[in-house]
Amino acid sequence: MLNAHVITPLSPAELANSRIRALVSGARGRALTPTERERYALLLDEYHSARQAESQERVREIAAAA
Repeated sequence: MLNAHVITPLSPAELANSRIRALVSGARGRALTPTERERYALLLDEYHSARQAESQERVREIAAAA
């Protein structure tokens, strides 16, 4: 059973991904405006940076455990 009162914080990558999804879903059925395309590119960079940071953190954890 899902407890609706529990708040799970999003990782930076999850947050960027949800912002990308909201931006794209808001433009459903039409092309993104130039401003939206710029915002999309910034969010995509943010997402990739966050994923890379998460990956590097995992590598450090594995190296420390070895």
